Amino acid sequence: MVYIVSDVLTPIPRRVQAVHITDGIHEIPNKFFADCHQLKHIILSDDIKTLGNYAFENCRNLEMITLPKYLYSIGKGCFQDCIKLKMMFLPSSLQILRDLAFKGCSDLRCINLPSNLKHVGCFVFFKCRKLEHVTLPQQVTHINSSAFYHCLSLKSITIPGTTMNLGDHCFEGCSSVRWICFQKRSSILEPIMFGECVFALCENLIRINFTYSGVTNIGESCLAGCTNLKQVILEEKTNKISQKAFLNCRSIEYIGYDNLVGKVCWDNNRYAMDLKHITDIEENAFEGCSKLKCVKLYRNQNISSHAFSECKYLSGVSLPGYLKLHNRYCNFFSNNKRITMMKIRTEAKNISFSIAFHVMYEIVKMNPILLEKRITFDGYFPLQVLVSVLIHENRFNDDRPDELCIIRVFYDILRKAPYMINLFLS
Repeated sequence: MVYIVSDVLTPIPRRVQAVHITDGIHEIPNKFFADCHQLKHIILSDDIKTLGNYAFENCRNLEMITLPKYLYSIGKGCFQDCIKLKMMFLPSSLQILRDLAFKGCSDLRCINLPSNLKHVGCFVFFKCRKLEHVTLPQQVTHINSSAFYHCLSLKSITIPGTTMNLGDHCFEGCSSVRWICFQKRSSILEPIMFGECVFALCENLIRINFTYSGVTNIGESCLAGCTNLKQVILEEKTNKISQKAFLNCRSIEYIGYDNLVGKVCWDNNRYAMDLKHITDIEENAFEGCSKLKCVKLYRNQNISSHAFSECKYLSGVSLPGYLKLHNRYCNFFSNNKRITMMKIRTEAKNISFSIAFHVMYEIVKMNPILLEKRITFDGYFPLQVLVSVLIHENRFNDDRPDELCIIRVFYDILRKAPYMINLFLS
């Protein structure tokens, strides 16, 4: 039996199963159908322009709903926890889709977002675990916090070229996503802003291309825990990689500016990571990226502590003669014990204290095999580099190590390889 609603001032019986809203009603009030657990089908009049906040919240058996042709706004939490809702067709007239609208619709599989929609609100599709396909309209400017959080079945993500902001956790935990595409954006638009953990825990993501994104800052924990991510393509406008951005991305083999796969060959002066346009690499940015083979750093870069910690298969490091350190003991490469190749791209006399005593020495201490390798343009061994730096003083005005530090460094090296003293006796 169909229950006819011609007056929204009269409360709805909680046990109705089918409802028809007659003409002349323009708005469904807040919580009007909330907790109607038996409600399965509803037809709304085309006169309705607005669905109020939590209007159909927790209608656990709602399977189908025909929305008004000229609907303008869907309120906050409108269909929250409608756990049997499978499909939804939103009319082209819709312009406002408020926060939490479909949160917890765990059986929702397919939904269209109309072309006039500009904002995807917070938690709109939060934990819609069966949602497989959604197309973001070309005019969307904001995808807000946790909008698609833990949409476990979502297969792909295309970010429109008009998007200005990706909120915190907006695609976190979309574990079935295999690729993410940024559509080309106009050069007159402001850079897209990333929140925290935007694509974190997208465990099946293999590749991401930021070439057309306009992003200048890869946000905090942006791709943390993307354990199958192999390739990252950046654009040259990007200048900052925030803390933990690629934390535990243990399959990354290449991060750079082109699509060439396998640029990890030290002998051909090609590196798994060679980001000359990046000026800031923050704490733990690449920690746990265990398949990175060799990296090249530049003197214009500010690199924070543990940036490359636990990159356990890192075998090669190319350093400039100078780096600005945030403190003396940054431990960029802590617990990386397989480095067999290192070069400092200048003559020994031009190397700064920071590189010699706080970067080069820390690497050598973990990888004593480097003591026997020439690492500068003029063919100096690490011990000779340290002596040369002390002789030529510090032309970069960075912190000179104190005498105890200098004594400890030389003692450690000569204890591990006493025969190196022969370099100065021959």
